[in-house]
Amino acid sequence: MKRLAAGVIGALLAITVLISAPRNADARLQYFKEFESLYGAKVPAIAMKKCGSCHGGVNGANKKILIKYGEELKKQLGEKNVKDVDKIKKAFQDSEKGDADDGKTFGDYLNNGEIPP
Repeated sequence: MKRLAAGVIGALLAITVLISAPRNADARLQYFKEFESLYGAKVPAIAMKKCGSCHGGVNGANKKILIKYGEELKKQLGEKNVKDVDKIKKAFQDSEKGDADDGKTFGDYLNNGEIPP
């Protein structure tokens, strides 16, 4: 009986440790916040598309895939997980100049109220 109780307590302790262990979050909420603050008024679809504004899959569900605009932003950021708001804003502004491969720039899409391809 003591062994069973010790086993149950050990298992509960292990589960508690696993649940409370820190996780690496891949989400870049700071990017979305700045994207929305810069373009949200011009591009209402951002509120619906959210992560899909840069990522592939249904509404950006596949974080491993970037659409063309997301690739351009990644290039402009130059590093992973940038936290500096000014760098993020500059990267968005510089991304506007990127070629959307159809004779338009990403900025053309954004200024017309559309999410770039």
